[in-house]
Amino acid sequence: WPKVIEHSAMPSAMALSRCFFLFLLGQPLVNITWSQPAIMDPRFYSTEEMMSEGLQSLNGLANETCFESFSCCRGTPATLAGKSWEHVKSFSPQYYVRELLDSTPRALERHYTFYHIYDRMRRSNTTQLWVADCYFGVVGMLLNALPAIEFEEGLEAAQSILEMARSMLAKNRNQHQANWSIPEEPLELAFPLLLGLHPNNCAGSRLRIFVYETGNYSIGSLFCSAGQWGIEVLLHRYFGSSACLTRDPGQADLFFVPDYGAC
Repeated sequence: WPKVIEHSAMPSAMALSRCFFLFLLGQPLVNITWSQPAIMDPRFYSTEEMMSEGLQSLNGLANETCFESFSCCRGTPATLAGKSWEHVKSFSPQYYVRELLDSTPRALERHYTFYHIYDRMRRSNTTQLWVADCYFGVVGMLLNALPAIEFEEGLEAAQSILEMARSMLAKNRNQHQANWSIPEEPLELAFPLLLGLHPNNCAGSRLRIFVYETGNYSIGSLFCSAGQWGIEVLLHRYFGSSACLTRDPGQADLFFVPDYGAC
């Protein structure tokens, strides 16, 4: 990201939308005016410099009502521009919607866009500043990034981020007052089930089921659960979190070989 971005003419809505996604993907932007501070790249600034600039921007909001719930989302040089938070907000109500897998790379584009935002926040070591700038924006960003986090960093990392997002929503119940809409119902059952966080008693069955570890053939449960192929993921996560599971193949009545064919 460049330190200074300036031009005399305002971009069209289409150009602004395109440049927004290029910006989030870490590609350089030129000839665009943002009515926000230029964004600081953590590759070129220290954590201390970014914290200082960010806090200076937030200090001006201390007397505003939105600051009480950390929902002003005006943007700081160390986080995102206010316009970018608006784009995050527009995607937050549908974070759980998974496209049919007609083109896996294309369908994953949204999740990887948010993953790059998450990665920049993480590398900057200024997560608290991001939260103070736009609390629910951070939650929305984490939830939209989850499928890509699972692909890139594994199941345990995705589980950890899910728990973080759920915890943040539980601690701050002001999202409607702040005019944000992040549905919580998928976080109670669907997402925990798909990420292996929903134990079950196997419907009372005494069967013992051995689940094979198939590596790359069974990663991406959040993303790969879309459409008719989702049953492959559901069975894998159900058996893997059930009382029927056995780690000893010698005790198994059935063997399950997970394979997310569509992915």
